[in-house]
Amino acid sequence: METMGIALKTDTGYTTVINCYRPPDKAIDITQFDRIFVNDTTILTGDFNAKHTLWGSETEDDTGLAIEIAMDKHNYVCINNGAGTRQNYSGTMSHLDLTIVSSKLSGKSSWKVISDCTGSDHLPIHIELAQSLYSEYDTEPKFLFHKADWVDFKEHFKASFTADLATEDVNLLANVLRKQ
Repeated sequence: METMGIALKTDTGYTTVINCYRPPDKAIDITQFDRIFVNDTTILTGDFNAKHTLWGSETEDDTGLAIEIAMDKHNYVCINNGAGTRQNYSGTMSHLDLTIVSSKLSGKSSWKVISDCTGSDHLPIHIELAQSLYSEYDTEPKFLFHKADWVDFKEHFKASFTADLATEDVNLLANVLRKQ
């Protein structure tokens, strides 16, 4: 299984979001699922290629059953609403893309499929979490222009900027300016 994650700083701490892809032709290993249930503020989402009635499939497969066992073991909930997430070649819908959240986040989470397939056989999923992201404001460097001695600066610049500085050789210019 392929995974990629990110930790988001929220107003209540960190929330981990892990995107997962399990190729359909790979044998299921339940320990893989145990490793991705990280903590009680985690969202697992992606193409698990798993079938289970819990998320709307008409049938269940070994992968779906393994995910159900891991969800029970780690106290997680699938927040899919039963809508299909992948359009099969026959035009029917599959339920292979899941969003699984820790029980702590389940009451704060919403999930829906967006009907625009954007050229893929998988439909986009919109997940919302009722938590605010923590914002750290990057401040631009502040220059105190009103405290600058512009007369002295102008005189120093005129004295330093001589004809030998009129060059396109950046290294030569840097060496000349360092000496002054």
